Amino acid sequence: MSGAATLLYYTEVDVSVDNGRGINEREFVSAFLQVPTAHTRCVLPRPCGNGVPVGDGIRYVQPHRGRATLYLVHMAAALRAIVQAHRERPLDALVCRPEVIPAVPLAASRLLGVPVILKTVSLYNKLSRHGHFPVGLHRGVMRSFRWTFQALMDRSIAVDTVSHPLRRWIRDAFQLPEERIRVIPNGANLDVFRPGNRQASRREVGLEGFSRIAGYVGGLSGPRHVDALIRATAGLAEDTALVLVGDGDNREELQALARKLDISHRVVFVGSVPYERVPTYMQSFDVAADLTLVPITLEDGVHGASFSQKIAQYLGCGLPVVAWQVEDTEFLEEESIGSLATV
Repeated sequence: MSGAATLLYYTEVDVSVDNGRGINEREFVSAFLQVPTAHTRCVLPRPCGNGVPVGDGIRYVQPHRGRATLYLVHMAAALRAIVQAHRERPLDALVCRPEVIPAVPLAASRLLGVPVILKTVSLYNKLSRHGHFPVGLHRGVMRSFRWTFQALMDRSIAVDTVSHPLRRWIRDAFQLPEERIRVIPNGANLDVFRPGNRQASRREVGLEGFSRIAGYVGGLSGPRHVDALIRATAGLAEDTALVLVGDGDNREELQALARKLDISHRVVFVGSVPYERVPTYMQSFDVAADLTLVPITLEDGVHGASFSQKIAQYLGCGLPVVAWQVEDTEFLEEESIGSLATV
C-alpha cells in the first residue's frame, strides 16, 4: 500500500454491550476512526444500547442479537454495506475480527478482490460458548466451518493476536508464515484508566473501612483462578481485604469458599458494575491481580497464555499487578511493575 490506505473495519459484535468483547470493540472502533495515516470506515451491527461511537465513517446494519435466524439477515446487510463502501472509495484492505463463521469478511474479500487484516485472532473462535448456536452445537459448527477460517487466513496480509503462545498456535494451526503474525498485547484507554485518589475512590465505592485492598475485576467463572486469590487472602493480615468486581457462574461456590476459610468478612463480592465505574474501583486498590490463564496446546507441550485486558487497565490506574509467571507476563517483573506467581 502506498500513500494513505483506505481501510474498513467490520465486526459482528454489538459495541454498545458492556461486556468484555463489546467494550473492547467499542474502544477499538473509536481509536480506528482516528488513525491519522489512513482513511478509515466501519460497518457495525446497529447497537441495542447507548454510549457507542458516532461519526461519518460508521455504517450500522441489521443486528443479529445472538440469534441464528437474524444472523443470516445481518450477514447479508453487512456484505451489502461493505460492497457499497468499496464502490464509494475502493478499499486497500478489509480489517476484521473473525468470529464463529467468518463468512462476511471471506465473501467480501473474494468478491471485491481485497486482502484482509485479521485482528485479535484467538482461541475464542475455538472455545467460546457465546454466539449464535446452543452450546452443544458450537464445536460441531466450528469443525464444519473450519475451512472458512483457513480460507480467510490464506487471504490475510497481516494477523495479530494478544499472546505469544497464541501466535505459535495460529502459525501451526493455519500454516501461516511466521512473519505475517504479530503479537499486539491488549491495551487500555488511558483517558479512562488513570491513577486517582485512593482514599476518595474508597469513599465513593464504600470501601473506606479497609486499610489495604487487593482487587480483581473480571468474570467469576472460567479459567480465572479466583479461588486461588481467595485462598491467598486467608494468609494475609486481618486488615487486608480482597475486593472482587464482576460476576459469573462460580460466584456462589467462591462465596462458600470464603466462608469455609472464615474470611467472608474481608472478601467483598461487588458484583457487576457499569463500565464507567470500573476505574473508580481500580483506583481504590493497593494492588491488583489477574490470574486468568488459558492453556494452549502446542507440539512441545501445553503453554499458559495470559492476555487479560484487565492487566493493562490496572497498570493504567498506576497499580502493581500480580499475575501468573508465563511468557506473556514476564514484562511485569522486567519493568518492576508487578510480581509473578508460579503456576
